Amino acid sequence: MVRVSEQITQQALESYLWGAAIILRGLVDAGDYKQYRTHI
Repeated sequence: MVRVSEQITQQALESYLWGAAIILRGLVDAGDYKQYRTHI
């Protein structure tokens, strides 16, 4: 188990996760993404 020696703020964590989500999503046009989400 990895221990984190320093704490991060919630804002920093949210920013990091948002960046990760953008990378994982890739270059998807907003219209295409909206269409994909409405079919679920």
